[in-house]
Amino acid sequence: MKAGLFHSQSTVPLLEKPEPAVDSIPELKIAGGDRVVG
Repeated sequence: MKAGLFHSQSTVPLLEKPEPAVDSIPELKIAGGDRVVG
């Protein structure tokens, strides 16, 4: 429950704000694509 809430809140603002950062940082792309893994 805690992880789900934290993940959702951390993924929304992370992908909504630093869009260009995700392109620059491949690590962020993995975090956003975590949905596929989980």
